[in-house]
Amino acid sequence: DTTPAMSKAEASMLRGGKSIDNITFKTEIKSGNTFSSTTFEGVNYRINRSHAFNRPHKKPNTSVTTSFEGTGLTANQVERGIIGNVRGVKLPVLGEGKPYTGNVKIGDFNIQYNAGKLSNGTVNISNYFIE
Repeated sequence: DTTPAMSKAEASMLRGGKSIDNITFKTEIKSGNTFSSTTFEGVNYRINRSHAFNRPHKKPNTSVTTSFEGTGLTANQVERGIIGNVRGVKLPVLGEGKPYTGNVKIGDFNIQYNAGKLSNGTVNISNYFIE
């Protein structure tokens, strides 16, 4: 399943990160989890969509739960914004250090994400949520 490129309206929503309007995603389901993946500027990206976009998250140190439901954002918009924000960042190899924590503003929302590199060089976005 391939998602179409970001529309001009979607691209204009990205603020804080870099606008990436030509990126497409493949999605796959493994062991009940949905993953999206893409290659951009020669770098492979893998995103755990089930653990991120598709479920509510409790804000750290609070009792507040956030969700993308009702925000008007799509998983593709959020993931494009994260890739635009994380590209070029020197990331730790997962298992050899603490994952990188980044922040990007998409539309009216501040999104926090965790990223690291797999041993094969793929950038793995393990989680993201609304701050």
